Amino acid sequence: MKKTYLLFAFLLISNFCFSQNVLSLFAKANEFFIKLEEQKFDTAHQYFDPAEQTKITPENLKTLWANVKSRMGELTALDAVQSKIQGDFYAVTLDAKFERQEQDFVLMFNKAEKIVGLYMPQKNVGYTKPFYVDTALVSEKSVYLQSGTHQLAAVITTPKNASNFPVVVLVHGSGPSDMDGTVGPNKPLKDIALGLAVNGIATVRYVKRTVIYPAEFTKAFTVKEEVVDDALAAVALAKTVKGADVKSVFVLGHSLGGMLAPRI
Repeated sequence: MKKTYLLFAFLLISNFCFSQNVLSLFAKANEFFIKLEEQKFDTAHQYFDPAEQTKITPENLKTLWANVKSRMGELTALDAVQSKIQGDFYAVTLDAKFERQEQDFVLMFNKAEKIVGLYMPQKNVGYTKPFYVDTALVSEKSVYLQSGTHQLAAVITTPKNASNFPVVVLVHGSGPSDMDGTVGPNKPLKDIALGLAVNGIATVRYVKRTVIYPAEFTKAFTVKEEVVDDALAAVALAKTVKGADVKSVFVLGHSLGGMLAPRI
C-alpha cells in the first residue's frame, strides 16, 4: 500500500512540475513575441540559448519580423495553444492573428527554457492526387521497415494484377521527412510512387529515421545513421515484395539521397 501511495504522490508531483513548466514556457513564448512587436530585438535575442545567439542576430530578428508583418499586416492577437515534449526539448505552438491572416509559430525550448529553434509551419491544405494516377491500377500496403533496432513506418506501392515488376526504393534528402516527402500540400514521393505503379513499377518508401528518433541526432552522427542503413534495409524489404523481380531493385534518391545512392 505504501508503494502505491508513493507512486501516486510521485505522479502528482511530476504532473504538477510539468504543468508549471508548461505555464512558464507559454509565458516566455508570449514575452518573446511581445518584444518583437515592441521592436526590442536586442531583448528578444536574449531569449535564445547562447549557442543559438551566435547563429541569429538581433538584426536577423528585425528582418524576420518586418517580413512577417509586410505579408500579414499588424499583429492583433497572440495565444500559446500547445506544448509538446520532443526528446530533450519542448515545442510550444502559438497562434498569431494578423490583419490579413492567421499564422502558427513553433518555438523549441531546451531544459533551461531557452529558445533553440523557431519556425512557421504551413497551414494544412488538402492533398490532391496527380491527374496521371488511376487508383484502380495501384495497390498500397502499409508495413513496418525494420532497420537494426529501429522500426519505421513504410508503404509498398505496387501495380495491380502484375508480376515480375521492378521495385524502386525512394530515399529522402537531408533533414526530417515523412514517407511522402510532404512539403505543404505537396507529396512528391507519393506522387512518384503512384505514377510509377501506374506504369508497372513498384516502390518502397518510409518515414525517415530523424522523424521517429530525433533524440538520436542531437549528438554527432553520419550519413550512415541518417540515410544509408535504413535505405539498405528498404532494399532488402523490396526484394521480399510479392511479384517483384528481385534482380531489378533500384534506388532513387532526392538531394542527399541521390548523392548517396551509389554508396547504397
